[in-house]
Amino acid sequence: GNGSENPYWHRWPELRSKKVRLFLGVGDGVAANVGSKCGGYPTPTSLSGNHRIAVTIGTSAACRFVLPLSMKERQPSQRDISVPPGLFCYRVHRDHVLVGGALTDGGSVVEWARSLLNLQSDESFDACLEKASEIYSRHSNSSDTGPDTSSSSPSGVTMIPFLSGERSTGFRGGAQACISGLTRETTPAHIMYACLASVISRLGCVMKLVNEARCSEGHVPSQGILVASGNALE
Repeated sequence: GNGSENPYWHRWPELRSKKVRLFLGVGDGVAANVGSKCGGYPTPTSLSGNHRIAVTIGTSAACRFVLPLSMKERQPSQRDISVPPGLFCYRVHRDHVLVGGALTDGGSVVEWARSLLNLQSDESFDACLEKASEIYSRHSNSSDTGPDTSSSSPSGVTMIPFLSGERSTGFRGGAQACISGLTRETTPAHIMYACLASVISRLGCVMKLVNEARCSEGHVPSQGILVASGNALE
């Protein structure tokens, strides 16, 4: 038929023309995973893409992976999927769901710090990032644990990056950011390092829950492959 019984037939008459092509919207989460080849489909090196985790850092940040879960009648051998509190899970295909967590502030933390520290020129901004990198290098050369985001941070400064509230893992819209450990010796590089480390720390919290979800499915190897992308990484 001509679809005249469909309410949208009358609401949008422009779409009735055969020359009009309508494409349904796709969520940015699943689009990012597909673009990073983390869509749950086979890859050249594996029979399944489920072990590939997409980490996207732009203005915000997120960790996501695709898990097989068919809408068909449940089979006796099919395991339950346990999604830890703090993550989201939604269907992206009749045979797959997307599981992950997101931060409201990712690269936006760096942009905020750049404005706060008046690093308007590219030269001053790059110089600050270089000094922050030196702080990391000095610390990593003397430690095998990677960047320390605890109270003993090598920069002496720590940050909670909830400039716009918290999404994963606590979902507290009223949460606020905090910077501590400032002294007379604190430099812009110390603050920039703390900002970068704080985002890494929050992504680490999300990744811990993501790995719990992956392992609970029972068929995914414990060792995953992180595929990082996003404008903040450029």
